[in-house]
Amino acid sequence: MKKFLIFISIIFASISFALTDDVISFLKQNDSYISNELTFEKNMIEYENTNITADSTISKLNAQIMYYSALSQYQNGKLNFYKGVISTLFSVNINKLNLEIKKLTFENAQKNYENSKEQCEKNLISNVDLIKAEYDMENAQYNLKVAQSDLDDSIREFKKYFNFEENYVVDINYISLEATNIDTLPDYMVQKLNYLILSNEFEAVKDYLSEADKRKKEIDLTLSKINLDNLKENIEDTILSIKEDLEFLKLELKVLDLNKEYQKENLNDFKNRYEKGLIEKEQYNQAYISYLSTLMQIETKKMNYINELLELAKYSERSFEDILKEAIVVKWGE
Repeated sequence: MKKFLIFISIIFASISFALTDDVISFLKQNDSYISNELTFEKNMIEYENTNITADSTISKLNAQIMYYSALSQYQNGKLNFYKGVISTLFSVNINKLNLEIKKLTFENAQKNYENSKEQCEKNLISNVDLIKAEYDMENAQYNLKVAQSDLDDSIREFKKYFNFEENYVVDINYISLEATNIDTLPDYMVQKLNYLILSNEFEAVKDYLSEADKRKKEIDLTLSKINLDNLKENIEDTILSIKEDLEFLKLELKVLDLNKEYQKENLNDFKNRYEKGLIEKEQYNQAYISYLSTLMQIETKKMNYINELLELAKYSERSFEDILKEAIVVKWGE
């Protein structure tokens, strides 16, 4: 417990910085980031070669499909990379909080088992109750070991991405993002170009087809247009859904901040009563668990907010890097 109190005190005596260009540059040295960049570069070389040698309208349209498909793959690769970075950034402190919760839970379970053992010896409770208390203690100890392992894993993962100490906390800034014109998005452009290919092919051969074959081509063209319109509608719905999720997360964080203040005051009250001998240590521990659980929820919601922001960034004109530099503030102990 003393160790965790030191950790909390460091949090409140911290200095802060945004995700600077130097931090972003360090992230870009990660193998996953480099692999995505090199794959895109290779795809662009292949596109340039295809585009130069393309003579017909159809082959030029196919070259454009190659370009926008590669761009979509590249953007999704960057999105997934930075979402992994954010998960890693938040997971260290989420797992630290979880470890402290599991320590307190084990402490309570161990005390309950010791009491139950004594009660059973005096025939005050049944052997079944003692077995249940022992199971609760063993299960709490197992969960404690898992929590320690999770923290160790998250710290190792953190060191793959960041060049500063893992004794930090993360704060966030709420920012507004506007979606770009859907007609210019890579996924939409791929579908649109496929439609244009079908349209060009139909216009070129319609006068030489049987009525049956002509009708099949018309149906294919109509279905392609329906798919194109549906894609645009789905993108619009996705953007709207993300924006709604962001607003809900802001509201949730506001409520959780209020709950944090309540849990903090409640914890102080339980601490005073425990020190005066008015309540058991297990009751104080439980109040501490409630407080830490609220902190853990806040960290999780902040992580979710940033990840949703990155999802929206995919449909905006701003880069993932610029958004992260504005939205993330890292604080660490002096």
